[in-house]
Amino acid sequence: MASAGSLHAGSGARLRCSVIVAAHNRARYVANLLETLARQDCPLGTFEAIVVDDGSTDGTSALVSSLALPYETTCIRKPHESNRGRTRNLGVLQARGDVVIFVDADMLCPPGFVRAHLELHDRCGPCAVSAWHQRLREPVGYPLPDDWEQRAQAAADTCFAPGVSLYTDGPPFITANASCRRLDALEVGLFDEWFTGYGYEDLDLGYRLHLLGRRFVSDRSTMAYHQPHPDSPTKGAEGSRNLHHYRRKNFAPRRVLHLLGWMVAGGVERFVLQLCRGLKDHQHLMTSAVVREPEFFQDEFPALGVQVWHLAPDELGTYLAAHPADILHVHCPHEWMPAVTRWRGTTAVVVTLHGVFGMLNPPPPSRVALVASGQLQRQPEPHERYRLIHAGVDLDEFRPRGVGDAMRARLGIPPQAFVVGSAGRFGMDKFSLRMAAVYLEVLSALPDLYVLLLGQGPLMADYQAMAAERGVRQRLLTPGPVRDVGGYMEAMDLSVHATEREAFGTANVEAMAMGLPVVAPRLSGPLETIVDGETGFLCDSLGEMIARTIECATGHHDLTSMGRAARRRACEFSYRRTALRYKLLYDEVLDGAQYWWPPHPPVPAGQLKALSPGA
Repeated sequence: MASAGSLHAGSGARLRCSVIVAAHNRARYVANLLETLARQDCPLGTFEAIVVDDGSTDGTSALVSSLALPYETTCIRKPHESNRGRTRNLGVLQARGDVVIFVDADMLCPPGFVRAHLELHDRCGPCAVSAWHQRLREPVGYPLPDDWEQRAQAAADTCFAPGVSLYTDGPPFITANASCRRLDALEVGLFDEWFTGYGYEDLDLGYRLHLLGRRFVSDRSTMAYHQPHPDSPTKGAEGSRNLHHYRRKNFAPRRVLHLLGWMVAGGVERFVLQLCRGLKDHQHLMTSAVVREPEFFQDEFPALGVQVWHLAPDELGTYLAAHPADILHVHCPHEWMPAVTRWRGTTAVVVTLHGVFGMLNPPPPSRVALVASGQLQRQPEPHERYRLIHAGVDLDEFRPRGVGDAMRARLGIPPQAFVVGSAGRFGMDKFSLRMAAVYLEVLSALPDLYVLLLGQGPLMADYQAMAAERGVRQRLLTPGPVRDVGGYMEAMDLSVHATEREAFGTANVEAMAMGLPVVAPRLSGPLETIVDGETGFLCDSLGEMIARTIECATGHHDLTSMGRAARRRACEFSYRRTALRYKLLYDEVLDGAQYWWPPHPPVPAGQLKALSPGA
């Protein structure tokens, strides 16, 4: 890597954007482009330029490094691969600006160019800018003449104003001149490096930005000039091949069979329901199979057009012979993986490990999705098969709706009572008998406090009996499995999630989406969702959980501010974002797409420790 230029002395500007230029044997064009950036009418410390030299043989890197530019410039040299996506991805990964502006190596940028892009992002919020460009009949000359704008206007030919894309209901994203937020580009996997040669890698990135929910905007103020250059003789064939890949992975219907163990009112089932809801927007045709007859969600899945089959694992081959699928998505490996392994078809396999006990040894031939990064430590090699995709929640369903008072009246809770609670399964892992001490102790300590626990399980009767022995049974409310989890949570003031193990903890994110701070053990999942002291508290012992709950109930913490922070944090776990990540995973296993995935984060310290029973 070579570097040229330095931050403009005395500009005092904050670096806001990175201009990314992919170049192959365009040395003089790149030099002129960088010179036009030196004449921008915004503070030169506002932006940096990153030139990625795709194995040029004309001295591009040396020429860029020799330029004395008044803004920071970096040149990255890589072997030539004719892979524009990979070239630009290197630039995005190196970039430090919040916004990345992509321009072709043969563009010329008028003085208001960078400012125009940034003003659109400031005015429109999170968006993608499809900018204008105008082709020139001839180059303006080298080195860049002082009157280059007049020459460009005299040589101007075709003006390209972004039209309306057939696929995004907005202007297409064409990286001759386009911009987006850097974090958005990373969120959707950057450019698909399957594309080689000419065409469609930029439209493909734009389509995924559209699926992320970004608004597409355009304005003539972003105009840049495109200098003429010879086309590759293979451009037509490359474009046809790339167009086929683009259409196949984004618009061809895909049949997905989700394989579950059972269907109860649990986090896994809600996860699959939300995933089906999100993927319905991504051309997916879905069915689900369960080992045991459904006990819950009998209406919700059919409402999405998802048929639920009661199917024994040894019937899988017969079922697939009659109902072919493109992807087998396994959510209950210990029930289904033996049958999936025996299946000799060509169906792709994706496995999601939801719980702390999930392990695959060896991994299946396709991909494994981990709901929480802590699960990676428990998995066998090779780790490149694994993708971290956090679970998501419906932020419209889980939001305060003003039904809390009505729900309290329905449950018989006094208006001024302080209510703590959570959702989960009364079993060995979640609401275990040991964890009951948290709820029983705070009920005994605070006579005006109520506990509301949503869910079912074999230990519910034990909880009720233990509360009766303590004389607090009337204030321990256990309505069983409920459909309107958010409505019941709105009757709470604080979520207290007493669990022995937690790989992720969808209930915690749902509570935060409802604006509730969460008190939870310092385990793998809560460590990845709860910000200690800001959106709730992470505790090392039962005694600490009890103490934190009593502090919150007696006014020692600003629960209103913590609740607002919790809602903001929960917005990072939208089910739509989760569904988009699974679309990327399906693209990989079915179509060979090559996205950039963030490296697995380090396992947080202490996540594998058992919760201490002591105070």
